[in-house]
Amino acid sequence: MKHLGPIKITLLKEGDYGELFPPLAASEYADLRERIKKTGMVKNLVVEEAGDGYAIVSGHALKAIAEELGIEEVPCSLAETYGDIAEALVDRARLAKLAQRYGPLNPLFDEDDLYQEALLAILMALRTYRASATVRMTCSTYLRWSLRKVLMRQAAHAEVERLREAVP
Repeated sequence: MKHLGPIKITLLKEGDYGELFPPLAASEYADLRERIKKTGMVKNLVVEEAGDGYAIVSGHALKAIAEELGIEEVPCSLAETYGDIAEALVDRARLAKLAQRYGPLNPLFDEDDLYQEALLAILMALRTYRASATVRMTCSTYLRWSLRKVLMRQAAHAEVERLREAVP
């Protein structure tokens, strides 16, 4: 990912990625707004080139808050590959919650495994989402599908190992 520095907010357009994840809860939005009001824009928005400006990949709430607060320029990084986009869309807090939920099903399945699965799932979502006007599956749906697939594969592997041990 390439650091662009401050970009005029007028050059930023809403991208397709805003609808891939639910918006922030009102309390989260208010907390973020207060932090930005006190400390300024610390986190970069992630953007991709779009005509004569940039489309937002990650940071839709940051842009909205900047507009509310009258901030004219925001720090941005340019996503140059699908890998950059996928990393920008991975929500570590959401992954931690999923790891806690699915962890008991497989004690070997940790947050790092989940992060890798999330990146793969989001890359699949990006390929499908970009390629099809009729398929609008969210990244979180792909993530659930991917996790289910991994857990089923691991359960099948464990069953095969159990059967191998049972056969003399």
